[in-house]
Amino acid sequence: MKQVLAAAVAAAIATAFATTALGSNEPVHRGGDVAVAGNSEARAAAARATGSYEGEFRPANQQGSEIVISAAIRNGKAIKVKRMRYLAGMACEESGFIAGEAGWIFGRRGIRVKPNRRFALSSRGVDTPRSTFTFKGRFSKNFKRVRGTFKTHQWFEAQTDPKLPAEYCDMPTTRYAASR
Repeated sequence: MKQVLAAAVAAAIATAFATTALGSNEPVHRGGDVAVAGNSEARAAAARATGSYEGEFRPANQQGSEIVISAAIRNGKAIKVKRMRYLAGMACEESGFIAGEAGWIFGRRGIRVKPNRRFALSSRGVDTPRSTFTFKGRFSKNFKRVRGTFKTHQWFEAQTDPKLPAEYCDMPTTRYAASR
């Protein structure tokens, strides 16, 4: 990349000297001669812009307890939490204790991380008023780790294929810890 950039700068300087040697008094602007970053560098910049924190619920339950949090990073600091995905056990009325996997995308704005490195979101379902979701956390001082609590109560409608009853599933307040 350095060689490509050096060649582009050398070509721009040579063109500028050739133009001024011909006696033209017009200013020389060569915006198109600058080398464009390669595809791999663009992907690396995008990876730096989004941090992925992976961890588990504490204490881990037997059915699986993974959590993945994606945050927008600027200047090494998390500025907003964009999405969260988890795999954990939930206690349901009819089915008993089942493993559930869900993902939450917090929209374009995400959850804003406050200056004290904390974030929180509490919401109620639009279609199912009995569904609630609470997600809180705090990043470490160097933004390498995040820990907090998560709680959800979900109402599931009855299904015919596969046959599942309508039921209410609950995950009590659970602590989590994740790192990059």
